[in-house]
Amino acid sequence: MAKKNFETQHDDKQSLGKLICRLRKAQKLSLRKFANAIDIPPSNVTYIEKGVNAPSPEVYSKIVNVLSPNVQEHQEMDMYYCKIRNIPPPDVCEILLKTPGLREKLRILDDVQLSSNQLESIGTLFLTFKQI
Repeated sequence: MAKKNFETQHDDKQSLGKLICRLRKAQKLSLRKFANAIDIPPSNVTYIEKGVNAPSPEVYSKIVNVLSPNVQEHQEMDMYYCKIRNIPPPDVCEILLKTPGLREKLRILDDVQLSSNQLESIGTLFLTFKQI
């Protein structure tokens, strides 16, 4: 079973790396320019894009900021990141740290599978908080 988890994590690292590479190339960023923008050596970017290594939370945040993925791409990146690191993306962690009561409210959802309509309702509710 551990072997399967390792293989799944490896596949997720490769998928995240390919997505990062595709987004970087779509923006016509060279490996070196991208590495400079996220403040890591080009060799580390290569390891991330090839799925050898996964980015740290700090590097992942920089990658997202530099590549500015659309909503769908961002969700896909976050899904792989969460599966690899077994933690929420850094921006979500920041929200949870700033709003401790939210953690307890989210724990209510343990073992609950939300429908797309329920998720849409939650999103609509959250948007009302930005308007206050």
